[in-house]
Amino acid sequence: MDRTFKIGCYVYFFDSHRVGHAALVTNWFHGGPDGETLEQYEARKKAEGTTSPLWTPSCNVVFVAEDRQKQDPYGVQIERQTSCAYGRNQSTPFLGMCWAWPDEVEEAKQLAAKAYAEAVAR
Repeated sequence: MDRTFKIGCYVYFFDSHRVGHAALVTNWFHGGPDGETLEQYEARKKAEGTTSPLWTPSCNVVFVAEDRQKQDPYGVQIERQTSCAYGRNQSTPFLGMCWAWPDEVEEAKQLAAKAYAEAVAR
């Protein structure tokens, strides 16, 4: 899987209810220059001495509304989310309001379900 920080790349956004949405990135920030691969990013951060912890950039995303009743002249409306942290950077991975690479979606869902089950059990 190509893990390149490009504007327009495909990621998954997990909302506050831990529901995943296929999304497109509209902006990378906090050290995520457009076009840099994950490997290049990690190498650059190591060279800068900022590897502890090695934070993956945050982004803004856009996705199609789940509610098909949200219509406008262009079809189903789009929704936006800003300042999405990378799910592995959270204290409880993929808890919500975060993004993940498409090949991490199943693992992210499992981690979020486990965290939810542990919280309910308390």
